[in-house]
Amino acid sequence: MTTRPDGDAIVRALQNDLSLPVPELLDRLRHAGSPMTEEEFEEAWRDQSSSALARIDIVDPELVVDVSRVLTGRVFTHRLDEQEVERGELSILPDLAGIWTLLDTAPFDQLDARPIKESIDPDTLDPVIRLSDGALDAYAVDSLVALSVGPDGLHLAAAVEPDDVIPRLTELLLVRQEVFANDQLIMDPDDPGLEDDEVVLGDVPLEEFLLLVCARDPQAFTTPGPLLSEILEEIGLEQEDGMVAVAGFDFAGAAEIADAESELERICETYDLSNGEAAAVLLVIDKVDELHDALHDWADDGENEDEFPEFDLMDLLPAMMMLAEPMVVVAIADEKLGGDPHLGTVLKSMLMLLQPEVPRRSMAGWHWLVARCDDLLSAFEDAEAGYRTALDLDADFYPAMRELASLASLRGDAAQAVSLLNRAMVPSDDAELAMVSRYVGETRADIGRNDVCWCGSGKKYKKCHLGRSDFDLAARRDWLYDKVANWVRNGPGRELVIELAATAVDPAVGPEALFVAVKDPLMIDVAMFEGGLLDEFIDTRATILPDDERELLVDWQTSRRSLATVTGLGTGCIIEDLDSGAVVTLPLAPVGATVGDLVCVRLLAAGPTLAAPGGSVLVPPSRRALTEALLALQGSDEEDPIRTVSVLSGRSTD
Repeated sequence: MTTRPDGDAIVRALQNDLSLPVPELLDRLRHAGSPMTEEEFEEAWRDQSSSALARIDIVDPELVVDVSRVLTGRVFTHRLDEQEVERGELSILPDLAGIWTLLDTAPFDQLDARPIKESIDPDTLDPVIRLSDGALDAYAVDSLVALSVGPDGLHLAAAVEPDDVIPRLTELLLVRQEVFANDQLIMDPDDPGLEDDEVVLGDVPLEEFLLLVCARDPQAFTTPGPLLSEILEEIGLEQEDGMVAVAGFDFAGAAEIADAESELERICETYDLSNGEAAAVLLVIDKVDELHDALHDWADDGENEDEFPEFDLMDLLPAMMMLAEPMVVVAIADEKLGGDPHLGTVLKSMLMLLQPEVPRRSMAGWHWLVARCDDLLSAFEDAEAGYRTALDLDADFYPAMRELASLASLRGDAAQAVSLLNRAMVPSDDAELAMVSRYVGETRADIGRNDVCWCGSGKKYKKCHLGRSDFDLAARRDWLYDKVANWVRNGPGRELVIELAATAVDPAVGPEALFVAVKDPLMIDVAMFEGGLLDEFIDTRATILPDDERELLVDWQTSRRSLATVTGLGTGCIIEDLDSGAVVTLPLAPVGATVGDLVCVRLLAAGPTLAAPGGSVLVPPSRRALTEALLALQGSDEEDPIRTVSVLSGRSTD
């Protein structure tokens, strides 16, 4: 039996030191009877219960620091501006970056024994410290203040204007040399005498740089002094947006590179692709954006309508080789197409021009992508033909099976959808598979596939009822709702659903709450109705539905949310609608609901029956008036999906 590495052992090993290099810390742990490999150290670090330790990886070897002890006694000087005094806040960057790491731990979440909170300024999007009311009343605009770190928290005091001479540069210069030893100051990047391999530039987090300075020099920042920006300038460094580098560093260019690397990593992880495959996805996405923008600029110009913009697609040829990997084409479609038919037109036109250059082994992916564009453009027959061509070229091209299954489901052919999903080897708990499996009809042995169907339609059995059910419209209500919901969730409504989920949760709770909220049926329902996506579905995709389902969706367009009283709980939740008096049994009750409580629902009719496939929301007495005011806005220009979720989730203060 293996023992899990002890995270607290790291804290104990550092208790007599302010900082230790990782190799020395590992040696200390070994002598203390808690030996760890580097891998075990990483695991123990994640488990260590103290948040007071930090790792500084901008030096080699990496340094572990006791943050609170290293920063206690430090003083950082800052000049107040008009907005700070007016709003009662302190800008963290750059002057106060040194204490940024401490702000979420006690007692450093207090300033002069009054609570403070790290936040983001809504106008500048810069990090700020929100102070208690009146904390800056004694200070004038442009005055200097000193923020000091004490054992009992943070303290603010007036500071005098410093002398022109910046003191104690020796240790700062040593740290600068340690961190930026190989970086070159480029005065003229176009100088032909500059060799490419001489350019080694990088930026590091300012807070980490300052923490290293304090760990290296016990006397640094112990008295009020010049502003940090002035000190950095004196030693040949610049800072921007919380990063610091040698003077002349291209922060904007570095940010673009970092963003590109982060996006490449995200694509790799999301779709399980190699770096080369993910790079191909991003290349196609960028090219679609480039052509889309060029076309818009050309159309908006109006003066040179005959001069169609020149556009080179040949740099996409390496990406065309990657279309042989199914998840590459899935990634391109998911990341770029969304629900925008204009982008579908742009991508299809590019693919058609590139077709002669596409390798044979990539043609299945090429046909699938073209079919996805047709699908988005509501050209369903062309889309289905394209998906089938992809399967003809590659019998294992599972994305084509999945899309054909979705089209079969839309048409009401549950048996065909299930067959294709099983062929694509989707997981047994796949939501679409679970839904359509409920509607697979029995195959009759007393009639041939090519015989006239028993129902009297005049069609062949295989074209009419083979594998199809005789579920009435009420029984198919959940399936129909799910068809729209899947399209919203995986297409044009994805970003709106995430935005609605973010509205419903408190950011302080953490990302887990957002993941849960995204799956809340309310988010899909609001996106469908208040967000207008049901209307869009009817306009673009409803033609493929059975006639009765298409007509039912049109009826749903006039539905409204209403309040209902919980009258019974048991195997289901029995509610009585306050407006119509209708009594409906819901499969599930909202969490915490009891008899007599009020809930908000959208009841959808199918024949003589009502149901609420979008779920129900508990409405406490304190929120009833606000909810009634919200419901009164239905059907007006003031109806808004964000406001709807805000009120129904209890996050609104209006």
